[in-house]
Amino acid sequence: MSKTVRAGHILGLLATVSDQPYLKTAETLADSELVTVDRLRVMSLLNRRADFWLQAVEVIKGEMQLIRKRVMGGHNASVRGEGG
Repeated sequence: MSKTVRAGHILGLLATVSDQPYLKTAETLADSELVTVDRLRVMSLLNRRADFWLQAVEVIKGEMQLIRKRVMGGHNASVRGEGG
């Protein structure tokens, strides 16, 4: 699964917030600058700024929607509960 991102994209936000390792590989298509930020600094900022939390939720939501779309393979599968 590959994805092209633009300048300013945040890689690993979900992994950072959930305190999990980031398991993907990133490859640049041009000269790039990579900036890493310590998890504690990210969490401290999010805890101080509710507006940043809302932006983080939107970023994570988009990532989850993309994952779901790719896992579902474009199929409109329905989920049924037990006994249904």
